[in-house]
Amino acid sequence: MLSKQEAEALEAALELNGGDRSGVSQYHGVKGLWEGNRKPLNDLDLETINCALYVGYEVEESPEEKVKEYYDYLLVPDNKMIVKATLTLLNIYIKGINC
Repeated sequence: MLSKQEAEALEAALELNGGDRSGVSQYHGVKGLWEGNRKPLNDLDLETINCALYVGYEVEESPEEKVKEYYDYLLVPDNKMIVKATLTLLNIYIKGINC
């Protein structure tokens, strides 16, 4: 599973290499210092890069997306109010919940 930033960085690296997965893998294994919008790849090991390139990957939901999914799952209005109040007290604003 990759974060949204890591997935975008991997796609950018593939685009830069003309879609050549082996080129991305070799660069990461030899140099391992990506720059610009590909910088999030520096936090991944070679095994993770290769697995994402050749097997595929899922994009991990952000914390905000997880809270929104939980909020939408709640059926009792009082529980929704508790989530809204908690987020507001923490000065966290999530579209579709309290903003």
